[in-house]
This record gives sequence, structure tokens and C-alpha cells, in this order.
Amino acid sequence: MNYLERLSSGDVKTICELIGPRELKQNFRANSNGFNTIKPGFRPNSLSDEMAVSLTAQNVTMRFISKFLNEKIQSMMDKIASEQDKLISQGVPSDGARVVALANSSFSNNMELYFRLEQPVRSSEEIGALKIAVRLVKGMCQNESNSVHASKAADNLEEDALRKELEAQKEYAQKKIQQLQGLLKDVQADVNEKQDNIIQLQAEKKKLEGELNAGQSELAKYHKLEKYSVSQSDIQEQSMYPYCSLCRVYWYDGKCG
Repeated sequence: MNYLERLSSGDVKTICELIGPRELKQNFRANSNGFNTIKPGFRPNSLSDEMAVSLTAQNVTMRFISKFLNEKIQSMMDKIASEQDKLISQGVPSDGARVVALANSSFSNNMELYFRLEQPVRSSEEIGALKIAVRLVKGMCQNESNSVHASKAADNLEEDALRKELEAQKEYAQKKIQQLQGLLKDVQADVNEKQDNIIQLQAEKKKLEGELNAGQSELAKYHKLEKYSVSQSDIQEQSMYPYCSLCRVYWYDGKCG
């Protein structure tokens, strides 16, 4: 189908822009002889994007360009029809499926251009209704997209806040660990000091116990000697003797002499 005969030069340029300069340059590379006729001494890759669009639109009568453009237009129209059929198979009513397919197509911002390409030609009333419906669907899709982006942004903010909170908790925990390690070090030093004191006290205790045992042994020795000692109360002076004896003499019969 020759779509180009229905289009103005401005429409053709818009079609070229929708197709994109990369594919336009690819068409020039695939048809180097035809391109050399249009732009001798140049290579397709050396063209700017704007030049690729303008050269294609200005030379639409050349066979390799018109064929290429008609095929691309047909591909875009077929894609809309395929999208519509897919939606219908999913239970969407035919009119609604058409509106959604158009809203998601390359012609969503160029509905007038689409209706000049479509066959059969629709009435102006039908075209006006479809344009309004497509505009509404696009607005709904945009709002939904914004909502998704907002939700993602909120999720990102929440994740960022959670990450910061976890980092703060990690830093707090590290400080606490350092404090506890310092405290443990001080406690251990205090324990070591007390253990040294205990060892010293035990040594002193052992020494004192040794001295005590030695003193008790010495005291026991003196207690034994005490049995043989004479107290002053035991010394009795005899009138007939000027001297006192430090001991008593017992006869065999047990009488003191």
C-alpha cells in the first residue's frame, strides 16, 4: 500500500522522525548507489540526525526511499492492529482495545497523521471521539506512571532512612563495645591487683601462722618448766635455820622433812 500519496511533505518528515535517524541511515547504507545519487562524496554514517531526516523527506520519490517508508508505516499500523487484537483476546471490548492500542502507539501524539493513514476513512465525529478517548487514556497512564515513580521514590526514601538508621545503630553498638571493652580492661586490672594483694596477704598469713605456731611451741615448753618452778608462796622460812631451801625434801614415808 502506498501511504505516502496521502501525506504532505510535513507529514512525511514527521514519519521520518518517528522512524528515527538510525534506521534512516541504515537504509542509506543498504542502498549506497541511491544514496550516492542524493549525496555524492558522503557516507551515510557521516550524516547528522537532522540531515538524515531531511534527505529522506526531500527525496521521497526515489524508489528505495518510498519503499522503505511505506514498509515502516505498514509495520507501525500492523503493530497497532496486533496490540488491539491482543487486548480483545484478553476480554477488552473492541472500541476500548482500539483506544488503548492507539494511546500506546507511535502516533499517540500525532492522531491526525494516523487518521490520514488509516483505511477506511472515519467520520469527523468518530475521529473527534477517538482523539478525546486516546487523550484521556494517555492521561490515566501518565498518572499511573507518576504514581509508580512516586511509590518507587517513597520506597527509596524509606530504604535510605532504614539504611541510615542501621548505620547509626551500628555506630552506637561499636561505641558501646569499645566502652565495655575499656570497662572490662579496668575490671581485669582491678582483679589482677586484688589477686596480687590476696597472694601477699596469704603469704603474710602463712608467716604469722608460722610465728604463732613457734610462739605456741615455746609457750608449751615454758608451761612444762613451770611445773618445776617454785612460787614465793611455797617458800617457808624455818626459825631454826637462817636460810630457806628452794626445795622440799620428802622422806620415804612421804612426810616432809
